[in-house]
Amino acid sequence: MAYTSNVPQGNQTIAETTDPIRDNFGYLNTTLQQDHAFNNNAPGVTEGSHKWIRMPNQPGTPGLAVGTNGVLFVESNELIYQNSGATARLSAGTPATSGFQWIGQVLLQWGRIGPNPARLGSITYTTPFISAPFCIQLTVGINAVPSLSVSVNHTSGDPTNTGFDYAVAGGGTDPKYVYWLAIGL
Repeated sequence: MAYTSNVPQGNQTIAETTDPIRDNFGYLNTTLQQDHAFNNNAPGVTEGSHKWIRMPNQPGTPGLAVGTNGVLFVESNELIYQNSGATARLSAGTPATSGFQWIGQVLLQWGRIGPNPARLGSITYTTPFISAPFCIQLTVGINAVPSLSVSVNHTSGDPTNTGFDYAVAGGGTDPKYVYWLAIGL
């Protein structure tokens, strides 16, 4: 069943347009029943409200229509909120050794480098932050008790929204792993 626009025309009689008008009403009824609660034509609080909302994946950020403050949409199976200031993924993440998770508009990303990471290296985030993260935590994991203190820190200037460089300092036992956590927007 398809919707026929421009029916009836000014020069058409009701007899000529009965079938297309009936089909249009059927189409609209079927469409409005989709995902909506109707109470058998008994008006009430729930009449016409949503049972749930289905959102097809979008090929990219749709942008805001004029006069709107925000929009919810789905891209790559993630629920996303966009307003005039920023775009925030409300659902995403991977429960893995390396991954990320959105908590509201706050993004947490983590990872593990190794086994036996280089003493100098770079980390590239899975998902870029809007700006440089406000917290980065680095921790070493050691195979055995180190003979000297071993630490890890970021190097080469400030971290960016896409990653940071790290350096393992100290002597003795090399770390088996370097673990990292970055928190930002």
